[in-house]
Amino acid sequence: MVKQKRQMNHRLLLIYLLVILLILFSLVAYYISKSDENFRESSLIGDAICGNLPNSNAQDTCCAKAHEDDKTIECVGRWQYISGVRKCQYLCSGTLPYCPSDTFICENGTEVYRNSNNDCEFYGCPPTG
Repeated sequence: MVKQKRQMNHRLLLIYLLVILLILFSLVAYYISKSDENFRESSLIGDAICGNLPNSNAQDTCCAKAHEDDKTIECVGRWQYISGVRKCQYLCSGTLPYCPSDTFICENGTEVYRNSNNDCEFYGCPPTG
């Protein structure tokens, strides 16, 4: 009787473990199937390659090709390579690129920000002296 009960407990434990493994496997499969749609940073794929091209027209064309499947805002504009941040951005006509708000500290301790009028390059440091 005790031996039978012990075997029953082992079977129940085995069934519980199989159910848990099945649930975990299902979650992993779901995550992997959705990861390409939801968690992909598309700028990591083509942007680094676009920065290696010799001129801005070639870089912009590269950005457009690299991001042709991306969803964009419904406006008249185009893909443009922003050299200061080394990324492609879709710019609506008449707008400036979005620049990150990081700063550069000059030798004299002055902080300078990125210039959206100049492809997000940092503003120049003030003259010392």
